[in-house]
Amino acid sequence: IIPEQLNDILQKQKEEQNQIDKLKEFISKYKTDEKSAVIDMHIWEITENSNKLSPSEIFNIQISFFNKCLESALLNKLSNVVFIHGVGNGILKKEIRLTLAKDYPEIKVFDASMAKYGVGATEIQIPFNY
Repeated sequence: IIPEQLNDILQKQKEEQNQIDKLKEFISKYKTDEKSAVIDMHIWEITENSNKLSPSEIFNIQISFFNKCLESALLNKLSNVVFIHGVGNGILKKEIRLTLAKDYPEIKVFDASMAKYGVGATEIQIPFNY
């Protein structure tokens, strides 16, 4: 490997590590303790000017946000995460649960505590060795 190629490889590795570090940091403001987080996914909590968005834009933003939070939770080795999605017509809840079942079958998924979060929340438990 010539020095230019080595520099390119090192630069790419540094950029990738920076992206991982940013993603890892993403969930920090939602953490309730070292191993848990509670994330409110209502659109007004995750973006500004939500009143100008179409329903499909809102859904896409929320799903993207969910995926980013989940990846961050996995990088941080969290064991318990609650996603507050609201009741609505159930499309967001359904998509979250389909994604988890399809892509992360080892993660346990269930309704979060109604007493704590109301009806519209999904709780996940991530195995310690995930």
